[in-house]
Amino acid sequence: MVRSLACSRRSCLDACRLACAEFFSFFLSFFSCAACPVSSSFEGIEELEFRENLDIVAMKSKEGEVVPLVRVINPVDSKGAVERWLKEVETVMRDTVLDQCAKSLKAYTQVARAEWTADWPAQVVLTVNQIHWTQGVARAIQRGKGGLKEFLDKSNAELQFIVMKVRGELTNLQRLSLGALVVIDVHARDVVEHLIRNQVTEVSSFDWQAQMRYYFEAGGAEPGASVKVRMINAQIEYGLEYLGVSERLVITALTDRCYRTLMGALQLNLGGAPEGPAGTGQSRTATCPARPRPRSHCAPHGPAPACLPVCRVACRAVLLLHA
Repeated sequence: MVRSLACSRRSCLDACRLACAEFFSFFLSFFSCAACPVSSSFEGIEELEFRENLDIVAMKSKEGEVVPLVRVINPVDSKGAVERWLKEVETVMRDTVLDQCAKSLKAYTQVARAEWTADWPAQVVLTVNQIHWTQGVARAIQRGKGGLKEFLDKSNAELQFIVMKVRGELTNLQRLSLGALVVIDVHARDVVEHLIRNQVTEVSSFDWQAQMRYYFEAGGAEPGASVKVRMINAQIEYGLEYLGVSERLVITALTDRCYRTLMGALQLNLGGAPEGPAGTGQSRTATCPARPRPRSHCAPHGPAPACLPVCRVACRAVLLLHA
């Protein structure tokens, strides 16, 4: 009798797990009396904003950033099935991030960059900034001699303006967002300088293809629109999971080498485990290229539920990177 009940319970949990990858995180947090089980199901969401009738209208990060959802959802409609409304939260979350990216992409050229950074969520700012940087560098290369130099001068001016803004009076949320943007911009400047030194004149050059490049495809927020991340021959669709306001480590030449290897591994459905002295950023380096991938890409028999926020991909093999 006990064995029969255990088998039935396992079958029920497996069905829920297949219906919603975040169900187990929610399930474990709920029975451990966690204050907010949703925060363990989605890395960037600390809590959801409810109305009195239980309509969910916004998601809030642990840093305090509030992002209105693109459409309202209500858990009551799921009739008590937790995995159903969690799956709906996941779907609306991704639609919201995509919608914000599409609108921010259009607004980028319509207002000053400093004002633009304050009008959108931090994750959207970083993503759209990299999309425009990719487009700008590609156009500069195609313009021929002097194109990259002009783009470098423009990038330096924008970087200096953001640095001056960081030194001014900002909220903690704005300072975190702009701090991450400065790290990305400094690396972007270094990449352009590298392209100039190597006299790159074709977008098909390995020096350019070896960089992490972001593309927004199928314009607008219409069905089929997506953000793609490319590096050499690897291409990964941006998972659009809300990540809140996250800090960024300084990106070095060795970091780029790790990114290339990890992106290639993800393209082959493998995983990555950089090796090195403790405290040198192996975990951050490994999770950065994995972040674009949605957590639901984990295989049904992949990592244990408690490891989902860390692994984020189904690792069938371990790739050791020796510096």
